[in-house]
Amino acid sequence: MIEMPRNFEDDFRTFVDLHNYYRRLGGAETHWFFVEAEKALRHDLYIAAVLSFINGIEASIRTNVMYVKGKFDEESMRKIDIMKNALLLEARAIGMRVELLAFPDEADFEEKLNTTGRKIRPVELVRVRNNLCHGNVFEYFTKVPDTEETIFTSECLRDLALTIQGISQAWSKEVERFKKTQPS
Repeated sequence: MIEMPRNFEDDFRTFVDLHNYYRRLGGAETHWFFVEAEKALRHDLYIAAVLSFINGIEASIRTNVMYVKGKFDEESMRKIDIMKNALLLEARAIGMRVELLAFPDEADFEEKLNTTGRKIRPVELVRVRNNLCHGNVFEYFTKVPDTEETIFTSECLRDLALTIQGISQAWSKEVERFKKTQPS
């Protein structure tokens, strides 16, 4: 068997990406979601990557809200909202820059974030989270060329995975910034 030479540049980039999540996010209750998402993305496991990135963002918001409120335990975790606009507003209220969670083409992020009552419009990250966590992948179906057929494969989520990866990298920097502003 002939062994292919290793690409040390790729190995180093992988190490740096994963190490940055460990360093920036700190707690194991959050960084593992991002680490696993990066690993999944590197192996073309797009569904796993997207869901892990989203769960990492959600976990990092929930845990930081809990830390600031001074209650970090299982009981408190049940009282914190799941990922929805209200949770993002709670994170903003403690000083986190949640606008970093906007998708690149989401010009109406602030407008959606501040909707209330029966007119709530989830920001894109929340909408995507809700759809994918409930198995709704219809918007990602792809038309088969030269037919009327549509299909879904995990590769249909590749662009979404890359978008959320970029959001996650920016978000991990924000979590690091936020934690540095907190009293020890």
